[in-house]
This record gives sequence, C-alpha cells and structure tokens, in this order.
Amino acid sequence: MKLIITTLIGLHGLIHIMGFVSAFHLVKIPNSPMQISRPWGVLWMLASLLFFIMAAGYVLQWENWSLYASLAIIVSQTLIFKFWRDAKWGTLINVLLAVLLIYNLYFF
Repeated sequence: MKLIITTLIGLHGLIHIMGFVSAFHLVKIPNSPMQISRPWGVLWMLASLLFFIMAAGYVLQWENWSLYASLAIIVSQTLIFKFWRDAKWGTLINVLLAVLLIYNLYFF
C-alpha cells in the first residue's frame, strides 16, 4: 500500500513539472492550451518539489512530513483553482492525499 501511495504522490509531483516546463518554454507540451507566466511556473515547480519531499517523508517516516504534505496540497490546489479549466482533475488527487494526511495525523 505504501508503494501505491508513494507512486501516486510522485506522479502528481511529476505532473506539476509540466506547468514549470510550459511557463519557461523548455519543451512544447502538445495540446496544452494553458498560458502560464513564469511566476506561476515557479509555483508549479514548488508544488512539484513539495510533493517529492512529501513522498520521501512518507516513505522514510519523517516526523514533520505532514507539514510538507499540507503545503504541497495547498500550493497545488491554489494552482488548480487558477488553471481550473485544464487542471481540475488534480483536485481529486489532492483530496485523496488530504484524506491520507488526515488519516495519518489522527490514527498513527
């Protein structure tokens, strides 16, 4: 189960890299109508890094991994609200990760 959760967190983090790449025109993402400015692109990368830290903290059972998890979810959902038309399905993953976070905080 831990592998599935970690993979989900990591994949969500990888998806956020697409916003950074798009903002800085590093790679042309086919069929991506999103126009992302560089400041928003930096936030997409921040969310990605926070999700990777969240995944590492979850696997390694860091004491404060929940702080990074909370920040990752907040930044991610802020970006999703801003780019709702193209990123709305990320909300589902964020909700699942928030449930995981709450479960781990109160039951472990």
